[in-house]
Amino acid sequence: MDEPEDKEDQEAIADMSPGAHAAANRGSLDAQSFKDDLIAGFAEASGHWFWEMDENLRFVWFSENVEAHVRFPREWHYGKTRDEIGAPDVPKEIWEAHLETLRQHKPFKDFVYRRAGPDGEKWLTASGTPVFDGDGRFRGYRGTGGDVTALMLARREAERNAELIEHAVDGMNELFILCDTEDRIVMFNQRFREVNASVIDRVKPGMKFAQFVRLIIAEGLTPESADREEEYFRERMRFHESPGQSFVTRRDDNRWLLVRDQRTRDGGTIVVSADITEQVEAEQRLRDAMEQVQFANRAKTEFLANMSHELRTPLNSIIGFSDILASQMFGPLGHDRYVQYAENVNRAGQHLLDLIGDILDVSRIEAGEIHLDEEDFDVVPLINDCRLIVQPRALERDVVLNIKLAEKLGLIRADPLRIKQVLINLIANAIKFSDGGGRVEIHVDGGGHDPIRFTVRDDGIGIPEHDIPRVVEPFFQVMDARLAKHEGTGLGLTLAKAFAERHGGSLLIESELGVGTCVCVELPASRNVTS
Repeated sequence: MDEPEDKEDQEAIADMSPGAHAAANRGSLDAQSFKDDLIAGFAEASGHWFWEMDENLRFVWFSENVEAHVRFPREWHYGKTRDEIGAPDVPKEIWEAHLETLRQHKPFKDFVYRRAGPDGEKWLTASGTPVFDGDGRFRGYRGTGGDVTALMLARREAERNAELIEHAVDGMNELFILCDTEDRIVMFNQRFREVNASVIDRVKPGMKFAQFVRLIIAEGLTPESADREEEYFRERMRFHESPGQSFVTRRDDNRWLLVRDQRTRDGGTIVVSADITEQVEAEQRLRDAMEQVQFANRAKTEFLANMSHELRTPLNSIIGFSDILASQMFGPLGHDRYVQYAENVNRAGQHLLDLIGDILDVSRIEAGEIHLDEEDFDVVPLINDCRLIVQPRALERDVVLNIKLAEKLGLIRADPLRIKQVLINLIANAIKFSDGGGRVEIHVDGGGHDPIRFTVRDDGIGIPEHDIPRVVEPFFQVMDARLAKHEGTGLGLTLAKAFAERHGGSLLIESELGVGTCVCVELPASRNVTS
């Protein structure tokens, strides 16, 4: 294009707007068409449109593709300022700051605003660069625009999700901390703020997790770190840097926390601390109660042992002197009535001695001091010995004893004294609770590769179903009027069960009121002695 011939023409050209100036300097129609096509190609490739303003901040040109993104054609914008077109959803202070940037002819980048487009709401962005002529006079703006609706909607969705996550995390009963890949604290929840209330004003996002640990140690919030601060710090950071393990720590308000650190997919760290104070206190109460029970059991055991020893000596004297007295009754002092008295004293003393022996055995069992003197012995003679001992009681109550032994019974390895004690207790119980004319059956089965079973069955009064699990407890007495006439301490089944289990066996009770009771002691087959 030819140069202007005079100064007036030069000034006229200088006074043109950027759009008019560009038009005045365009060559032929073909050149103009080529430039429009070029700009359209750039706009289509970039997904943006281009625009120009004059020195009065009025739009003078838009690329054609702007109409695809906003409601009006590009000519609708010409002659209008940004303020006249408006942006309804931009906060007032941000909008005023943008207009001030335009008035001061400063560049701006990625200014986001909302407009109504042909297919609904649109979020647009604009960037602009001021244009100055050779004398530094402002000539307008050139810039680009773009559609960021998808980005803004995604951002809105992300903000809503972040808000939901924040509310959910704040609602947790556990303390929550999120650290980034550099181990800086990103966020924490309300529970964390409450537990760390005394230092929360110094805990900010961006703070290193190690700094937070040192802070609570320095402020005395971790009593376990007293006089070992560095050691505690190293222990805590070892767990933090090797997540996946849990540890328990106590805070200054006697609150106990179960802490677990866990890696995130991007290499950050989540720290979750559950308040287990109630659980720890409950466990401590349980331990205290167990200690009290154990102390009471030890005291009871010691008392029973001491009392047994204290009573044995005078009872042995009573029994001894009653034996001497009974032997003299057939001499000069002989008289049937006195003989009966002496026998009663002897029988009562022997009963007390047996009772004391049972009590002493119970105390030894509870103290874990029962030891078995095992040997190989024949079951059959042992059963016959038991029958001889209990036969007088059976005759006295008119109870028939019936013993049945398996043919393959042989030697067994056990403590014969304790096995005899078990059987005598079971048979004596069966006799005691059988009515006159009743029947007690003693069966011994097993041997070889089979367990040894001692079964004692009576047709007596039976035991209430709900009391069966309790009759093996020391000193337990079934609360039934029909049993009131039967004396006893309730130790027989206790001892039988303890001695059976000490041999690796078991005791089983089956009973029905008014029908009878069956007690079975089973010893493992390993007790059989093979030839």
